Amino acid sequence: MKKDYINKVADKLNIKNTVPKEELTKFCARSKKITIKKDEYFLRAGEIPERIGFNLGGLLRLYYINENGTEVVKHFCVEN
Repeated sequence: MKKDYINKVADKLNIKNTVPKEELTKFCARSKKITIKKDEYFLRAGEIPERIGFNLGGLLRLYYINENGTEVVKHFCVEN
C-alpha cells in the first residue's frame, strides 16, 4: 500500500523519471499515510512544522483568525 501511495505522489508531482528510484524507496520508508477527519488539524498556529503532506483525497483549508476574531480563508488544498 505504501509503495502505491508513493508511486501516485511521484506521478502527480511528475518526478518519477527524475528522482532516482533509491531516493523514492528511502522516502517511502520514512513516510506514512494519515487520515485527517473533519474538524481535525494537520498543523495549528504557532506549531513548528515537522512534517509535510500530500493531499490524496478531499479538501483542506488554510485559514487564520484576524484581529476582529473573523476566520479568513487564505487557501484551499484540493486533492492531488
